[in-house]
Amino acid sequence: MGSARAYRRRWTNAIGLAVAAVAGMFTVATPAWAATVIVGPDGFATIQQGVDAAAAGDTLLIRAGTYPEKVVVGKALTVSAEAGARIEAPTDSAGLLITSDDVVVTGLELSCPQNDLGYNRAIEVASADRVEIAGVVLRSCLRGLSLVNATDVAVRDSSFIGNGRPSSGASIWADDTTGLQIVDNTFAADRGYGINLNGVSSSRVTGNVIGPTASAIIATRVTDVTISTNTIGRTTGTAVFLSAADRATVQGNTFSGGGGNGISLTSALGGPSSGILVDGNDLSGFRNGISVGARALSGPMVISNTRLLGETSSGLTVAAGAGATVDATDGNEWGSCGPTAPDHGYDGGGSNLIDPDLLVAFERATCPSGGPTRTAVPGPPSSTAGPGTGQLPATGFGMRTWLSAGLLMLGAGMLLLLTGRTRRQLR
Repeated sequence: MGSARAYRRRWTNAIGLAVAAVAGMFTVATPAWAATVIVGPDGFATIQQGVDAAAAGDTLLIRAGTYPEKVVVGKALTVSAEAGARIEAPTDSAGLLITSDDVVVTGLELSCPQNDLGYNRAIEVASADRVEIAGVVLRSCLRGLSLVNATDVAVRDSSFIGNGRPSSGASIWADDTTGLQIVDNTFAADRGYGINLNGVSSSRVTGNVIGPTASAIIATRVTDVTISTNTIGRTTGTAVFLSAADRATVQGNTFSGGGGNGISLTSALGGPSSGILVDGNDLSGFRNGISVGARALSGPMVISNTRLLGETSSGLTVAAGAGATVDATDGNEWGSCGPTAPDHGYDGGGSNLIDPDLLVAFERATCPSGGPTRTAVPGPPSSTAGPGTGQLPATGFGMRTWLSAGLLMLGAGMLLLLTGRTRRQLR
């Protein structure tokens, strides 16, 4: 009996272990069984029904068609769409509201038929992490994409068309967001602003085509933000606007000019900025290439390798009381022989440099002969005779000294020769 009971116990334990092992196998393999949930023909009638039916990790495939609804995604899903699938956002709402981490949205078009009414957004990401938005079209909304308290959001290869309203709204509006990547997107026909960053940190705006628009990029209360290699069309206001920025870099962008400023720094929207680098940009054709307002700086600013040409007012204006120095000594192009800087008593014939507090350091190279007056780099003293005098240049031990020595040696030689002949004749 004892051995039979022990056998039954061993058999029961073996079955239990086998069942546990099988259950474990199925638990580990669950992601491989992620389903594709269809919305549209042969699927759910609305997108929200599809979202509700899907499990975390599933893919929601939206067939072509128009879906006038508000969709809330509160679980980790991939939302993809066939060509021609479009969500029409209601007034005072978002067409697609993402509140979950690990959501991917691709290929979808969203619009706001009543853009001039209410607070409408095409997509809003609220308090969510690791969200990717790629290949979407967001058009005619007060805010195309709205981000609030989000982390690690990537927006790439998408089109933003006709968003905002005059002097309000933007194609992308981000508040208190960290790790935002806005890369290789196109912004066209915006009625408001292109990109508005407020309280954003550790983020970059790179490789986008923006404009024409009122202002391309507005960045306030930002930290460690890079704006690089963007192509910015003609703007009616300031192309890039910085206020209360800490360690912001504007680098390698191409601007198309406009009626306002290329880059403006002000304290009006949050306070002064520090650690600002403007490098390798083409800022031709604005009213002012770079404008730094009163109390706009709390730490040094560097401008390098940047074209400041063809402005109607100034290449660089640093207002009285700006608050910190501006280093513009490295590789900037002002036109002609350098900036025209009356505050510094200096005229290079190029774009104006307005600097009443003398906060700007800039290059003062010698201008080529016949060019505008420039302050020469200090060096050893030299003088050149006036034209038409036939005189040789006078130097410390120059041509005239060597010529005089040669003549003396020739005379001495002739004297020795004559003396030798006289002696032979006396013999």
